[in-house]
Amino acid sequence: MKSVDPLTYMPEVLVGEMDTLRKEFLTSFERGKTVFLIVDEAGIISYVSRYIEDILHFKPQDLIGTSIFKITDSESLLKLRHFITGNSGRLDHVTYFTDLSFICSYCLRHFFDGSFVAKSSDQGIRLLFYLHDVTERKEEKEKLEKINMELDNFIYKASHDLRAPLLSLTGLITLSEMTGSTENKEYTKLMRHTVKRLDQFITQLAHYTRNNNLSINHSVIDFHELFSNVVESYRFLDQTEKIKFVIEIETTEKVYSDAFRLKVIISNLVSNAIKYHNAEQPNPFVKLSVQSNGKRVLIGVSDNGIGIDPENIEAIFQMFKRGTDKSDGSGLGLYIVSKVLKILDGSIKVKSTLGLGSSFKIDIPNKLLAPARHYSSEKNSLKHFA
Repeated sequence: MKSVDPLTYMPEVLVGEMDTLRKEFLTSFERGKTVFLIVDEAGIISYVSRYIEDILHFKPQDLIGTSIFKITDSESLLKLRHFITGNSGRLDHVTYFTDLSFICSYCLRHFFDGSFVAKSSDQGIRLLFYLHDVTERKEEKEKLEKINMELDNFIYKASHDLRAPLLSLTGLITLSEMTGSTENKEYTKLMRHTVKRLDQFITQLAHYTRNNNLSINHSVIDFHELFSNVVESYRFLDQTEKIKFVIEIETTEKVYSDAFRLKVIISNLVSNAIKYHNAEQPNPFVKLSVQSNGKRVLIGVSDNGIGIDPENIEAIFQMFKRGTDKSDGSGLGLYIVSKVLKILDGSIKVKSTLGLGSSFKIDIPNKLLAPARHYSSEKNSLKHFA
């Protein structure tokens, strides 16, 4: 029988299959960044395209008859073994993968996205690999992530440094109000309002960066304490004394979540409810509620404030977007809420009627540290009027 050079011969059906894979995985690819490989069920290479020399700097003829695992990076070894052993029997099934790394004889390693499929041939099962080099893209992504992390850390640290002089300035304003004339008190009132606005903005920046960088820490949530502390922290806002705060807790289950992030969510929603309350409403209120069935937690923040124009509803969770132009807020609050909920695997829904008020419903999972108990039909309802 005439011997055949595996570098120059490949069954037509395999060539056609690889062409199909190429078209399915990428609509276009850069010449010189793509490698085709054929291995058997043991991982022995029977074909490799010539572009492997341009990318990994191995000569194709040196790889024929050797194991693909010899050129596989240690971090991808188990992943590739699982691909081959787990899919060799699944004929004609295309499997896609990302970040599969191979050793380079010039540099440390290269990363590949691609796909493979198991085919039956006269020689037995063969796996066809299509590899697209994404090393440059991955390196650029890692650089960008590092830059973003450094920027977040800078903002977080700077926000703390900026708050110190603001607190000092607030103290000086207080002294001036105590000793100044009536006219001066009007000026200091405006100064205090401006300082508070700046302080809130800096605090929001700190919350945003801390949410991005802080690891999740689950603990038992005391919602009565959480709600009460948030309400108390906003007593300084103008006209807050006119607003009735209602707290309703309806659950018999222990709720586990990230206390810091929950406080950020509730604080921003309560702050908005206060800022956008209806001054013409004789009995303004802000209601905070929570319910849990053991697996899910539903948190509500509602009010009878000025409401949100339907045209602005879709945009309120975007950065620097506000539901109304009747406030001087930063437009960061609800954007931060949406980002925090993404980390908590939660969601938020809003219903609002212009002139009648708004209702925000938050749905988050109960991250139980102990086995979940069955939900009791007997609710422990606690109502508190702040």
